[in-house]
Amino acid sequence: MSDTAEHQRNERKSRTESILLGAGIAINPNLPPIEAASEIKLRSAIEIARRALCLLLVAAKGSDLDEESVLGLIESHGVAEFFTKDERAFIHNRQPEDEDKMRFSWRSEASWTLLWSLGFVDALGLPTDQIEPYDAIEIVEKNRQEGLATNASPRTADEILDESDLILRCHWAVRDYQIGNSHVDPELDPDVTLERRHALNWLTCNADQDWDNVSTDT
Repeated sequence: MSDTAEHQRNERKSRTESILLGAGIAINPNLPPIEAASEIKLRSAIEIARRALCLLLVAAKGSDLDEESVLGLIESHGVAEFFTKDERAFIHNRQPEDEDKMRFSWRSEASWTLLWSLGFVDALGLPTDQIEPYDAIEIVEKNRQEGLATNASPRTADEILDESDLILRCHWAVRDYQIGNSHVDPELDPDVTLERRHALNWLTCNADQDWDNVSTDT
């Protein structure tokens, strides 16, 4: 690692910790910094656009949109071939378990994070509140698959890493509270936090893992 990259990593960690402490959220000073911009690669705009669409569509099925409508939207957006193995199994399951429906319904939060990375969302903020799914639907219906890529103003690697570092440390705070090590509720939504972390780790090609296998360990 170059001295410049190490400086960037440590500086980002310090900035994030200051933000969280200012918001009354516990930090773990021993949690290491994440990569510098020179050490990662980002997904392409078209790859991100397709993933954002797929996530929103599986979330729609998870939220009880009828199968005919879901399949119609998949055909309309031309993304049938871009679903993962797990997503495809869920989409074609006529009677999915409630647990699976709940799990996939949260994917709208991951989709929102990807839309942010393409510049269609102004800011994410701390992961305290759930999004309104219709806001994401409005963006994709207006732009479609091609427009999401061609009309994008993609975030820089540093902007994405700032969010990645923030969500990593938020995720640690959530888990620390959940296992009882901290008695101060960070007031962060655990599911929103997890979905953002999943999306950001995928965006930065963390360990070159595909979507179904992205690690969110802390």
